[in-house]
Amino acid sequence: ILYHTRNLISQLFEFLIGVSVLNCDLRYIYLSENTSLINSWYRLRQGLV
Repeated sequence: ILYHTRNLISQLFEFLIGVSVLNCDLRYIYLSENTSLINSWYRLRQGLV
């Protein structure tokens, strides 16, 4: 039973690490997309002015 619990805990840790890595990737993608949006909007404003 102890071995099974350890296995479960290690799987849980792997899952948590995977989720945190995925969150970082998503956050990075979101930030880069927002930055490009802001940059294009800024260029549009400059073109209008």
